[in-house]
Amino acid sequence: MRLTNELIAEAIKSVMQIPRAILDVSNVADDVKSITDVWPEGNDFLMAMNCTVRAILLVVEGRARYSVLTKELKGWNCFHYHSARRPVGKADMRLVFRQKDGTIEVLGFGHRYLPLRCSGCTSSSHDLGHSRSV
Repeated sequence: MRLTNELIAEAIKSVMQIPRAILDVSNVADDVKSITDVWPEGNDFLMAMNCTVRAILLVVEGRARYSVLTKELKGWNCFHYHSARRPVGKADMRLVFRQKDGTIEVLGFGHRYLPLRCSGCTSSSHDLGHSRSV
């Protein structure tokens, strides 16, 4: 399947409509764009985005194990997840969030190593300062 602007717009919409998740549309658009850089083929992109929506839902529902961050992202949490439904190896995706009054505020999401960015994740290395798992 070819990756189209319509597919990208639908992915942004699906993330923005997650109940009890507070997201900034410009950050979501940037993060989705970075996912297209890693997975430029439509089916792979859709799989990564479906897994991202599922990861946000798991966190919102309190069913995810995550790490508490330190350093410049103190006060935020990080949940690692796989970009595919049949995971192989270590989780390759990251969701940075904090809990806020029965909701979660999402700072950013994306691939953990490529293209070395996700909204708000400005650490110069891959070590965001994980302190402990929750």
